[in-house]
Amino acid sequence: MAPDKTLPDPTFWRRFILAFVAVVGVNLLSYFSTWYTGDYVTAGVPFTFYGFGGLSGDGEFLPHYLLADVAIAVIVAYIAARLPRFGSRRIQTRGLDDAT
Repeated sequence: MAPDKTLPDPTFWRRFILAFVAVVGVNLLSYFSTWYTGDYVTAGVPFTFYGFGGLSGDGEFLPHYLLADVAIAVIVAYIAARLPRFGSRRIQTRGLDDAT
């Protein structure tokens, strides 16, 4: 019986999750890199969706920027998961080795 081709293979999901975690990590990196400055804390790449601090101690949370960041993370993860693995297939010489 042939395998079911309706779902992507497990390699796709591993790559997707790994790429998604990497993009979320970049967003968290922006947060933690400004955390220890003591001035104004921000989070979000490429859109800053969270900010807190400053002289007045104001905070802001922009949910539409957060949704845009999540959408970009999903798109980047999907594209990264669909890219072929380099070096995964051997190059066929099509009989060139037989010619002597």
